[in-house]
Amino acid sequence: MDKELLGRGRTADVYVWDEGKALKLFHDFIPYEAVLSEFNICRTVNTAGIPTPKALELVEIGQRHGIVYQRLHYQTMQDIIMMRLTIPIKQGRKLALIHYQIHQSSSETLPSQKNLLKRNIELTQMLEPKIKEIINHYMDSLEEGDTICHGDLHPDNIIINGENHWVIDWMTASRGNAAADVARTLLILQTGIPPGVTPIKAKILHLVGCLLYKSYLREYMKLSGISLKAIEAWTLPIAAARLAENPLEEEQRKVLKIIDQQIKKLLQ
Repeated sequence: MDKELLGRGRTADVYVWDEGKALKLFHDFIPYEAVLSEFNICRTVNTAGIPTPKALELVEIGQRHGIVYQRLHYQTMQDIIMMRLTIPIKQGRKLALIHYQIHQSSSETLPSQKNLLKRNIELTQMLEPKIKEIINHYMDSLEEGDTICHGDLHPDNIIINGENHWVIDWMTASRGNAAADVARTLLILQTGIPPGVTPIKAKILHLVGCLLYKSYLREYMKLSGISLKAIEAWTLPIAAARLAENPLEEEQRKVLKIIDQQIKKLLQ
């Protein structure tokens, strides 16, 4: 690629494309079906009125597939937080409001949240079949829904310009229970470690994440009326499904610890 690299993530690289456009070029291990799914999801989300960059076209470069998006020249919420470490509580409240607004929309066409979670739980090699069976049986008892759920909402997936915002990276979006979507965000804030960060930056991110976690959770429950019990009910399947995404070793250790605690609580 002779285009300017804007960013690099676990599933894709982002490049400057034509004027006003950016290319999200997925790594070659991401199947075309997953890329097509994200493209269609973004169009569904746009139709629902949720602020997100428009998905313009699909492209293929070598063995890699990509999506050309509308390009927005603004910072992510994560960038803003790292530049001004005094505002994570304020941004946590903003994150909660954005998430609550997403959850006011519903869909009949997005993939089933439970089906996606079960698929990822089945894919992971870090859990024994018996444990997977227990988790899936438990998840069957949880209430489904038709709410639009992002599936991976955190500060690095929100672009900010003053009071305006856009939500990006809809690859794992689904229709389901809002409480599960909140549980996923809480898990990322609690355990997530971006690739390539130094140990010192990782510690700073952890401290910031703790402040975000508390302010986000408090504000989301206030806005939605959803109880902590309803959110925590989804912690076990959300954590188990996370393992299929090959988290970094330190994050993996934290997630496995959460799963172990949740299984012991369930079997008491």
